[in-house]
Amino acid sequence: MRSHALGGWLLQRDLGKRLTLGGELYAEGASGVGTPSSTLLDLGGYYNFARHFSFLFSLGRNPIGAPHTVAYFGLYWTWGGHADCGARTFPSNLLGV
Repeated sequence: MRSHALGGWLLQRDLGKRLTLGGELYAEGASGVGTPSSTLLDLGGYYNFARHFSFLFSLGRNPIGAPHTVAYFGLYWTWGGHADCGARTFPSNLLGV
């Protein structure tokens, strides 16, 4: 293993109060001898079911170098926080959270 640079750029947009979509370009240098660098282009977002419960998703591909596909789907649950911390409020609370 060796030190290497990494970085990315993300552009996302809220499409209403519940849905956010975006795209990301992420690049990482070679992490070891004989390990190639990689660039990942992916699209994804999240859908808020309730104030503290969301579905996250992402799908991407390495457009440069060896083909590499990644996908991520997950449930995101938070708790706590205060109303004055910028948390969103939604008109319906489907899960009672």
